Amino acid sequence: MSTARRARPSLTVAAALVVWAGALTMTLSATSRAQSGHDVRRAPAQDPETETAVAASTAATSTVPHTELPPTATETNTVPPPPTRTATATNTPAPAYLPLALRHDPPQPYKPVLRPIVNPEEDGDYTVEWGESLLARRYELQEDDDPAFGSPTTVYEGPEFRNGWTVSRHAFGTYHYRVRGANDTHVSVWSNIERTRAWPPKVFGAAADADVSDKFPSVQTGSDMSMWAGYHTKGCLDINATVGIVRSFVRFDLSAIPPGTPFRRAVVKLTAIAGCWSTDIDGQWRDVTAYRLDKPFDEHGVTWKNRPKEGEAVGTGRVHAADDIVGPMTIDVTAIARRWVDGATPNNGLLLRALETSDRRAFMVVVFGTREWEAPEERPVLTIDYDDAAAARSPSLAGADALRRDDEVERSGP
Repeated sequence: MSTARRARPSLTVAAALVVWAGALTMTLSATSRAQSGHDVRRAPAQDPETETAVAASTAATSTVPHTELPPTATETNTVPPPPTRTATATNTPAPAYLPLALRHDPPQPYKPVLRPIVNPEEDGDYTVEWGESLLARRYELQEDDDPAFGSPTTVYEGPEFRNGWTVSRHAFGTYHYRVRGANDTHVSVWSNIERTRAWPPKVFGAAADADVSDKFPSVQTGSDMSMWAGYHTKGCLDINATVGIVRSFVRFDLSAIPPGTPFRRAVVKLTAIAGCWSTDIDGQWRDVTAYRLDKPFDEHGVTWKNRPKEGEAVGTGRVHAADDIVGPMTIDVTAIARRWVDGATPNNGLLLRALETSDRRAFMVVVFGTREWEAPEERPVLTIDYDDAAAARSPSLAGADALRRDDEVERSGP
């Protein structure tokens, strides 16, 4: 009995030592794992019996001495140095902030609007205008005689839209126009189509005129403001000399009319600015006849001596031997003008002859203004009356294309 009582405390102390040794081993192991870089995790909670044993072992340590064990490599108390930071320690790129630029995409210009072409005289002189195309920096204007623009010609390319594009002395025909805007990267759709009809010029001023006299065969008069036709006797027109037979020359340049252009009539208008006649023909009408010339004349060089020869008569005008001799006189030259235009006959100009008798009872002289005459409306002109039937064969110019607002804009796409 006594022996057994003495042995029980010894067993209790031994059990406490075993538990204490196990706890120490776990602590050292956890410390070693933390220093080696491994994760330290909390041990799971122990059951109540184990906690009682641990408490008992703690109490026993106050009575049971223990020997300090020498530290091992895993038990070092050295504090690891704090980590250092370098520029290469992170792989995350630093954010960059750039300016924000807004762009109209696509920057397509708006559709421009072509304005109705104002050309009431249809004389080949007109201006094609259009409204501004938003986002456009330049414009392209095309012309075609085909309304479907099968073979268009670019007649203007540039920045202008306020003043448009002006054409002068356009050849006969009907012309269609369209325009589009463009910038550095895009072009707009084509505008509406406008059209107009163009005829060559209708009125031609004299390109050259002069007169000659048989009594002054070497005199040149190309710079004079008047030219004479008929016979002049001494005292007529208050001139104290006899000028004799006088003839006039005049030429009109019709090269602006394309060959084959249809016209109904060509008329020369001359304006008489003075005249003189004998009393026996007072109040009578007298002819002034135009003749074809066989060769051209030099306005500032023609004289009676070197004058070109006349050919057949091509037209006749009439003047009144009375106070109303001053005024316009016309000569129909349609036949010769057609030959000039088509190139069948060289355009050498016309010779003008009036009554050339020296009989003091029947003479007459008429004085016409030249292209140097002071009154422009009394200078020589040739007027072409174009063929209305040919105009009727051209497409009608009326339609919805003429009814558009100047500020209308349109753009294709979304």
